[in-house]
Amino acid sequence: MTLVVDTGAPARIASVRITVTGPASVDSPLGTETIARITKRMERFPRARCSSRKPWTLAKERAINTLTGSPYAAARIARSEALIDPERASADLTIELASGPAFGFGQFEITGLYEIRTVGRAQLQHDRAGNAVQRCRAQPVRPAA
Repeated sequence: MTLVVDTGAPARIASVRITVTGPASVDSPLGTETIARITKRMERFPRARCSSRKPWTLAKERAINTLTGSPYAAARIARSEALIDPERASADLTIELASGPAFGFGQFEITGLYEIRTVGRAQLQHDRAGNAVQRCRAQPVRPAA
């Protein structure tokens, strides 16, 4: 017995849709600016051409990394879908990100031989184990004598 499979024409990307739910969707400017950056990047996702799973997976990873790199460190992918229409040989891609709550830190007080001045805004990110960690650029400054 021989089984023959007709894979059909490769699907072309017809549309890409991103939705963000949770507090980030209404938190201006932190949440809404982050969502705008994610949306702008997703708008550049190539359409009308054949695509494999890898570019879509990378685009989703960039989207969730952008959101978890903001105050929404607990963000997650709530839903991801690729609807394939075999008759049109097209794919409609959808991702929904759930922001979760915003995380923040209060005032830092550092004592010792040196002061630490933060440069830019501190960001909350995840380490390899999935734990939230704060990242910030800092530079030591010798105190005035």
